[in-house]
Amino acid sequence: MDDLRFLLHKTRITIRPAGYLYSLPNARDCFIGIQGLDDKQNHYRLGTVFLRNFYMALDFENNQLGFAQNVDSWADTTEFVGKAPNPYDRSYGLVIFVIAFLSVLTVIALFIYFRSKKLEEERTVVFGHEQSAEKTTRYKNGVEIKPSERA
Repeated sequence: MDDLRFLLHKTRITIRPAGYLYSLPNARDCFIGIQGLDDKQNHYRLGTVFLRNFYMALDFENNQLGFAQNVDSWADTTEFVGKAPNPYDRSYGLVIFVIAFLSVLTVIALFIYFRSKKLEEERTVVFGHEQSAEKTTRYKNGVEIKPSERA
């Protein structure tokens, strides 16, 4: 018999004949432990003979099924190639990257803000004597600044 191959979410699973065949006690014949269903979707019933190759995890709350290779099985019956992402992986790498990126953007925005304030102050021209601040006329971009707007 040939190996069975499945592709599940970027993971190729190969099951050797010892992983899907079984025999009854005191019998010479062996049987296939996978049954096809008579429907249009081409479904198969994978029974306990198939499932003995895996550790299964059922998550009813999230409607998910997880499985891993049973490396302690009685024979080397399965092979996994590839890796599906773990939906429960609590890796914070992306969160840290986003926070660092936003921090850099904030620093750049503050730098631009303070630089524009400095340039605005440099463009402000003051006419008059330094005798009294009330008599001094100040101009910004060629327009006189009202005394109420001075800061």
